[in-house]
Amino acid sequence: MAGDLGTAVYCELLPISPNIEGIPEKTPAKLVEKRTYQEYGIFWPQGDQEFTPHDRTRGEWTVPMDAWWRQSTLEGVNLTDYTAQWTEAYLNKYSGDVAPYNLDVEDKPENWISGYFFRVLRDLDHSDVADSRMQANLDDFGNLVDTHKALPCTCPGCGVNEQYRAKGSSIRGFRTGFAKTTQLFAKELVYQLPDNAKQRKLVVFSDSREDAAQIANGIERNHFTDLLREILISELHNNMLIKAKIVAVLENGEDANEFEQLHASQFYEVQEAIEDSKINVNDPNPRKRQRREKSVQSIAKIKNRIVRVNDLVHLLNTHECAPLIRSFIQLGVNPGGPSIHLQNIPRSNNPWFSMFDFEGQSWTNDNVEFQDEIKRGTFVQLAACFWEPILFP
Repeated sequence: MAGDLGTAVYCELLPISPNIEGIPEKTPAKLVEKRTYQEYGIFWPQGDQEFTPHDRTRGEWTVPMDAWWRQSTLEGVNLTDYTAQWTEAYLNKYSGDVAPYNLDVEDKPENWISGYFFRVLRDLDHSDVADSRMQANLDDFGNLVDTHKALPCTCPGCGVNEQYRAKGSSIRGFRTGFAKTTQLFAKELVYQLPDNAKQRKLVVFSDSREDAAQIANGIERNHFTDLLREILISELHNNMLIKAKIVAVLENGEDANEFEQLHASQFYEVQEAIEDSKINVNDPNPRKRQRREKSVQSIAKIKNRIVRVNDLVHLLNTHECAPLIRSFIQLGVNPGGPSIHLQNIPRSNNPWFSMFDFEGQSWTNDNVEFQDEIKRGTFVQLAACFWEPILFP
């Protein structure tokens, strides 16, 4: 943000900081939440949306365009000396100039985007605190004095004022973590390598030992999370959609040969459940009645597309691996995740994979405690997938 450039222009929005003397050793880039109003401008392209002034303490604004608030200030700056507001303005597509309505906007409207520009004005003289021409905005060395945070407290779209909440603004910075970016590049590069496993090697360089350690750990964890999402979606698709279609086909007496060929495991499981559900409710054999009750409940869950998360990780009274565990060991990946305490069986030198029969897809080791630890690790990762927020409040 360059301050007022003239009577017809509020400012010029630049894609990078004008302070480039320190590049590349000292980059001026920093998180948008830590920017100040003097260095970072906010323009809201209105489009088809309607401008909504924020709620006033008493009554409503007589003129919505005059709506103002006290923008959050930096330490040592008096809040009540300044007024903040959204001002109707126009952004030039080519130069980045932000200006009020003028003859240039009227003559060439195709070059301009209409919207609102966030401004902070001094109450004493109604001047913009980012105007470098005003002596009151400069320090003894001629530099602009930082007074306010860059992100406005109020939203022009909904009028909500976030001033007294944790973040102080409804605008958030959106950025990708370094480890995630590296993982995406590494994954795509591996796809370009030869199919021979012995020839597929990738070395990632970093000029920092700390970054190298974080990259190695981050890539492994992010890759496991991606695998878990893919496996989870696949299992939910098999358990809910495919089985529901099979139930509908069998109950309606339709041809089910296609499902039997393409989804044999799911087909036979559903077929057996339907047959057991037809057992007479008054059958003298209690085991048959128990099978019938269990099958009726199972079919009801399939029809309602309900899958218990616990059933994806833990099966009762059997050494057979649950669906998610089975899918992970088929890939040769520890189902509990990459945590170091899950890589070896406690009090032994045996690795985690000695707990499984890969051909029979079942648990082989009787170390129940470590089995529970692996399952607990899977549950923790699932919980992160389900409830970990994408955008932090």
